[in-house]
Amino acid sequence: MGVGRTTGSTTRTTNIVRTRGAFQGARRLPTARESAKPRPLLDLFPPAVDDTAPPRVRAARPSVSRPKAPIPASPELAPYEHFYQFTDRPFDQSTDSRLPYRGAALDAAAQALRTAVRYRYGMVLLTGRPGIGKTTLCRALVEQLDRRTLTALVTERVGSVNELFSIVLADFGVIRRAEANQTPVSTRDLIAAFRAFISSLDALQAFAVVIVDDAHQLGREGLNQLRIAADAVAEERLLQLILVGDSRLVQLLAQPGLELLAQRISLRCTLGSLEAEEVPEYIGRRVMAAGGSVEFDAEAGALVSQLSGGVPGIVNALCDRALSVSYRRSSRGIDASTIAAAAIELDLAPSPEPRSTMAIVTMGLILVLLLGLGAAAAAYVFRSRIAGVVSDWSGRRAISSETSNPGPPKPTPLTPEER
Repeated sequence: MGVGRTTGSTTRTTNIVRTRGAFQGARRLPTARESAKPRPLLDLFPPAVDDTAPPRVRAARPSVSRPKAPIPASPELAPYEHFYQFTDRPFDQSTDSRLPYRGAALDAAAQALRTAVRYRYGMVLLTGRPGIGKTTLCRALVEQLDRRTLTALVTERVGSVNELFSIVLADFGVIRRAEANQTPVSTRDLIAAFRAFISSLDALQAFAVVIVDDAHQLGREGLNQLRIAADAVAEERLLQLILVGDSRLVQLLAQPGLELLAQRISLRCTLGSLEAEEVPEYIGRRVMAAGGSVEFDAEAGALVSQLSGGVPGIVNALCDRALSVSYRRSSRGIDASTIAAAAIELDLAPSPEPRSTMAIVTMGLILVLLLGLGAAAAAYVFRSRIAGVVSDWSGRRAISSETSNPGPPKPTPLTPEER
């Protein structure tokens, strides 16, 4: 299991415990005085390891599950949590991998990622709509990997390539985060340290997985630098890159200059939404896991599914606001009217959308076709009467034409006297 590391307001899952166990077994631990002194970056690597000796890897520390304590009364918490006797936030917008419910789309994407790690695909692309659960899926993947698979999960906003490689090396336990921030290091040195670390995994029979969330933030230059670093160790098959993002990442990879990176993607995986029938079950599981005493009826669940489109992030926001609305109404249940009121407060109420041009053209063609078929049917039924009307109209038109245009007078024959 990974160890949580907190930086600012972001918590990332790392594998420093098992990583340091793999590398500190080959070198002496520094004293407190030595740790205070700045050390060159590459001096942190161990000496050459004897290939004949068995790898020394420390087993991961078993985690101890503790029962959740009730949330204490606090003005910062939503009042409905105490009103409905929740012991936890039922619809918290978190990326906790221990979700009480996972839909078919999440399971399919997780299986695809596990297969990619198992067979050591070089580069993987995971995409999906914002709020669909990509970060949650990545955290769940990290927890399911074995101890010889070292992981670095980058979830915070990264502003530069240097910051990215500093975070990754800190996750792997190669450098200290404070040391990286205090001692400026060039991009070349960071990439060299990254390559040396990946190459050292061969002697330990280990494998590294680097997951970069919101990878579009790196831009074209950052993605190219990441690709170059991965190409340097591609033949050893010791590294896997998983790029995570939404449609912005897909559009960025399609731009000129990133063709080589796009060609190296071995698997493209898209995380889909919850199905309509999965949304009510998702809601019920989260309420049950939080220990609450409130129920969403069938009409409420169906409306949540319709308004959210099956995106878990929108489902959580809508249900959280619905609980607040229900609390203000002093109601013990959530019905469709409560969901509708919550949707209005979140500006999620459905609005009539203008019909597209294609839809208008299609409707016009259908109308013309129906009118033509109706006219043809009427002509067939009244064909005899129509023929008489046409004949009568044609005769009258001929007489009228002769009357209005008599033409030149016909010559009269001469009498014998005139001859």
